[in-house]
Amino acid sequence: MKLLDGFNDAILGVGEKAGEENPFLIYDYGKCVEILMKDNNWSEEDAVDWMGYNVICAYFGKDTPVFLYPAEINVLEDLDGEIH
Repeated sequence: MKLLDGFNDAILGVGEKAGEENPFLIYDYGKCVEILMKDNNWSEEDAVDWMGYNVICAYFGKDTPVFLYPAEINVLEDLDGEIH
């Protein structure tokens, strides 16, 4: 599993999926942004930009972590009218 420096407090747990041998870490995206804002004295916009460019778009191999964006069930329903 790929442990990202500085984001330990944002780890939600470990995930697995079919067809993949390696488990992967699951991070809370919002908490990652909060960590960047606090540690670097950045605005939310700067932290989101940095996360997108340097973390979300990065590929670390088979154990690339996943970032969770918590959502309410009604928000998911609004996306396409169905829950899958």
